[in-house]
Amino acid sequence: MRDEHIAKKIELEKLIPIQMKASKKEKEDFQKKINLLIEPRTKELEKLDLEVQKLIQKDLKKPAVNIKSLAPFLQITDIATELTPYPCEELKEKIAQTIESHREAITKLAKQSLETALKGIEWPTPFTKMLIKSLGNANDASTMKEKQSNEPPLEVFKQAFDQLNKLQTALETRSMFDGTASLWSIDLLMQPLKVRFQFHFEGDRPTNSLARPEWMYAHVVGWINSHNEFLLSHLQPLLIQEHLPHDAKEEFIKAIIEMVKDKIRQDLSALLLKPDLLYLGITHALDFESTIRRTHQFELEVPITLRKTVTSVFTETKQSLECWVALERDDAATQFATLVKKEGAWKRQYPDMSDVDDTRHPKIAEQFANLLDSITGRYSTLPNLEHQVKFLDNIQLELISLFYDQIKSQVTEVTQWKNTYQPGDRFMTLLMNLNANKYIQQVMKNWGENLHFLELQFFMTTGGNSQDPKFVQVEGTVFDSKIEKFSILNKSILKHLLDNVLSDFKERTFIYFKKRLWKSEHLNEVSDLSSYTFDMSYDMAEGLSQMRDHLTLFQYNMNVEVFEEFWRDLARSLNTFIFESIMSQHDFTMGSAHQFNHDVKGLLLLFRPYTPSPASFFAEVVEICRVLMMSVDDLKRLTSGVAQESIAILRDLGIQRLSFQQLRVLLQHTHQKTDL
Repeated sequence: MRDEHIAKKIELEKLIPIQMKASKKEKEDFQKKINLLIEPRTKELEKLDLEVQKLIQKDLKKPAVNIKSLAPFLQITDIATELTPYPCEELKEKIAQTIESHREAITKLAKQSLETALKGIEWPTPFTKMLIKSLGNANDASTMKEKQSNEPPLEVFKQAFDQLNKLQTALETRSMFDGTASLWSIDLLMQPLKVRFQFHFEGDRPTNSLARPEWMYAHVVGWINSHNEFLLSHLQPLLIQEHLPHDAKEEFIKAIIEMVKDKIRQDLSALLLKPDLLYLGITHALDFESTIRRTHQFELEVPITLRKTVTSVFTETKQSLECWVALERDDAATQFATLVKKEGAWKRQYPDMSDVDDTRHPKIAEQFANLLDSITGRYSTLPNLEHQVKFLDNIQLELISLFYDQIKSQVTEVTQWKNTYQPGDRFMTLLMNLNANKYIQQVMKNWGENLHFLELQFFMTTGGNSQDPKFVQVEGTVFDSKIEKFSILNKSILKHLLDNVLSDFKERTFIYFKKRLWKSEHLNEVSDLSSYTFDMSYDMAEGLSQMRDHLTLFQYNMNVEVFEEFWRDLARSLNTFIFESIMSQHDFTMGSAHQFNHDVKGLLLLFRPYTPSPASFFAEVVEICRVLMMSVDDLKRLTSGVAQESIAILRDLGIQRLSFQQLRVLLQHTHQKTDL
């Protein structure tokens, strides 16, 4: 009969999807087959209903851990599940009524069974390995209170725990298997703990002190630690056996969190009147959350918005949230002011590690980044992203603006009152501000790609009304506007440094580049200039010597990436200045052409430590030297090429950058005038 019934059930399941298009006769045949399926189920239901009623009465008269009425009751729930896809609404309704009629009594019996079993294992006595072993030993069971049978108390408890989970699964199938249901069994385990918690931390008790929240957290952390082995070794296997997604230890910790939150809700109005105690309470709540994540890996894989946290209780009212944000902002502002005034704040963090310290940042930059990071840690576990944004906007972004203003103020002071500073001090002040600016700019770039800040950016741009941010392309970051401001300031400081270095060079080479005619009397007596040993011109040597000092200072005290940009810009600017000066001012004799060529070699040598091919940054100046040092025959060819505007001739003579017009001007200044 059973095989025949199963065969009919399978046949019906195949027919269900096609009934929408079936003819009247086909539908009638289908209904007959349905009736053949539900008829035995109707009789079975009636039989099971009577059995449950009788067994409930027996269970009530003689309470025991093993509830006899549970098995037939679970059979009824199985029938309800089995008939879900079939069009037998009348029978379904009857089954639902039957389940509801027994639900309260069965649930009460199952919970009483677990409560009795808890007494048998002396719950919530801390469960050491030795105690667990003794509870699992039938020979030692006589020492346990409320002994229910000859079975070891631990096995009795497991049976009661398991049957309550089975009952809840039957009654709340969907929420149990998606993990959203709170386990009744864990709730019952928490009841004795709640009583103890209330004894210590409610009412007129010395331990119930707003000024000592650490006592409460130490107490509940002790519970988690002492019951850890029991939860993992004895309860978790039972949940796995029932294919439930719940984690016994996580459910236990969640229940403790709710217990602590209830306590804080009672105290919140008093805490709001004493901001210092509110801040203290929040700090200890954060420490507690950090402890359970670090020590017990609590909800490490759970998305932020679904996590259970104690600190979320401080955001449940607008007043408490605003008070918390204000406290954090005031504390952050105080810490920032201390950083700015701290002695040596703008000195390099690692002055003796230039070979490995690429950022060359001052102490205050790293300390400021740590301050910002500590603020993130104080709000980043809040499950509500809108609340997190308040901390970001009102504290972190405001602090970043303050840091920007601090740098800009110092740079402005140095640049406007530069005569009050020694050159070295002026440059070092600018360098440290530049490095600090660059360091925080890079920190913001890195953080902007962090999942935490990407989630906030996603929330701020979409209002959270879209897909999970892990599966969409988030545009921009929460720091973009700040990064842009820092970037502009970075360029401004660099330009000021560049202008100062160039200005110093121009000042020392003023006479050198103002000469209308270069001539050296002693060179006129030299018969073979190609073999003559030249010394660098005095003015050029002075200018390059000072520039070398500046570059050395910058190389060892400027952010490595920024220095790479700086010397390149300096080289290009020098090339432009020298080229324009030569093109507009000078006439060359044979001797002075050789002298200028020698001076340019010294210029290229200055940049040799930074690039293997410095000539590529002084292309125009190098080509001027090439023209000045040409032989008479090559000069004639060049003159002809310029007259014909022949690119081929210019390329053949190694001229790549100079235009025909520039060459016409230059050829008029050479030691051998040409007719163009």
